[in-house]
Amino acid sequence: MNGSLLVTSAKAPSPNVQDCFGQKGLSVVDIPYLSQEEVAELVTLAGGDRKKWAGVIYAFCGVGHPQLVQARISGLQQRNWPEAALLAGIPGLAKPAKEVEGERDAMRERLLSELSRNTRELLYRLTLFVGYFDRELAIAVGEVDPAISCPGEALDILLGPWVEALASDRFRVSPLVSSAGVQTLSKPIQSEVHKQIVAQLIARRPFPADFLGTLLSHALVSRHASGLMWLTMAILNTRGKDRSMMAEHLFILPLLDANQPLFKEDIRISAMLRLAQFRVGVWANRVELLPAIADQLINEFRMLEDKATRDGFICQAINSILIERALSIRPKRWLSLLTELDALILNGEGELIEYTRTLDIVKYGLDKWKPSQFLFMIRAISLRGIDELIELFTELDQLEVERRKHLLSALNAVPTDVRLMIGSAWLFDTQSDDFSGVIAANKLQQVGDIAEKWSNTEIAVECACSCAVMLDEYANDCPGALSLLDSAEIKYPKNLRLMRQRGKVYYNSGDHPKALSTIEQVAMPFPKTIILKEHLH
Repeated sequence: MNGSLLVTSAKAPSPNVQDCFGQKGLSVVDIPYLSQEEVAELVTLAGGDRKKWAGVIYAFCGVGHPQLVQARISGLQQRNWPEAALLAGIPGLAKPAKEVEGERDAMRERLLSELSRNTRELLYRLTLFVGYFDRELAIAVGEVDPAISCPGEALDILLGPWVEALASDRFRVSPLVSSAGVQTLSKPIQSEVHKQIVAQLIARRPFPADFLGTLLSHALVSRHASGLMWLTMAILNTRGKDRSMMAEHLFILPLLDANQPLFKEDIRISAMLRLAQFRVGVWANRVELLPAIADQLINEFRMLEDKATRDGFICQAINSILIERALSIRPKRWLSLLTELDALILNGEGELIEYTRTLDIVKYGLDKWKPSQFLFMIRAISLRGIDELIELFTELDQLEVERRKHLLSALNAVPTDVRLMIGSAWLFDTQSDDFSGVIAANKLQQVGDIAEKWSNTEIAVECACSCAVMLDEYANDCPGALSLLDSAEIKYPKNLRLMRQRGKVYYNSGDHPKALSTIEQVAMPFPKTIILKEHLH
């Protein structure tokens, strides 16, 4: 008689049991949980946004526990993936996900009949962990008053059916009982357990990087001020090579509420944590979250009561957010922040401001730039479309002449920055399906008119050349492009940039003799020094 017997178990068979089946009679196969990619595929199949949902579901449904993942996805699908449910099930941030509570209730009843009181009490405490833990942490939570006798032995009893071994000295509670502690332990004991976890982690030297997310979650739940400040400083002092690692382990940080302080008990800690949140959001490339975080960051630093502290931190915050090109921020907003930055450096109070004034970049500038000029250049070449370019020039037009010249002079430090500012703006718009070369040319002409009013030849000429590109290459209007260049050359005769653009229009239209003739005019009549300068452009 032939046949096969399939047996499932929380633990692998002991050596004695395996010997009973002989050398070929028993095959032991480990069945892993779902990977994050597999969870992402399930989310997609159920009509959800894998980028938004997969990581959260994977992490907070037992790190891929099939039973809980399926329950969660099924419930979200039925409710059409509500945005408000994104953080459901994350301790301290939102209520439990309803989809998985039924499974856990049944397992909790089973606990009462199978485990001793001492072992059951430790398991309840272990279920408060966000993610996994090690033996040292397990023993530490067992020592929380009232202490559990022999917590190490109790942990060994739990290993297998109730506590899973993930790797060397890395354990997690079965996801099926992960809410048992919240349901059974008193609030004071839960709070003390969370505080013990934070205290135990921040005392470690070196700190285990894979527990960064654990530290964040338990510090938030227990409102642990020193734990949050420790984590904040660790983030702000992260070296470049470690930033991707930080972003991976702290992926939940950019998702935290950007509409109110993260730590209302101490606005200074909250603001510093918000700055850390912004940094991690940048490292994780969560560009869609950065504008709200940046706004709240500035708002929270403005809440600081002490002027000296407030001035220094606002100065730091403005530098931190405006230097990030990934941040989408309107020109009117960032120009006002640059004005505030200069005012703080000039008249601000406090040790941090005094230290800032001693920096070489503030005293002497960096490669010809002062801080506000450097940040102006960063933002000016990061515009998201021609409309933002118009907004920038409209705002600049309202400034005092010397202030405007001070900012615009930053574009002269590198010869191509004017072209990059204008070109990157219209190039951003060309990615739109309904892009119109004619409309773009009309908008760019508005910018050119403002520059002409300022007597800024370089910008006015570059706008004219960009208008010609719009008409020639995107509106298929070669005559219109040439006519526009004719008008520009009346205002700016023998301008090399305009002549080169005319040559390109001729070349694109197939009129190669005129293109060659125009290029020869650019090259021959001018001294070599001028040609070299224009070539560098």
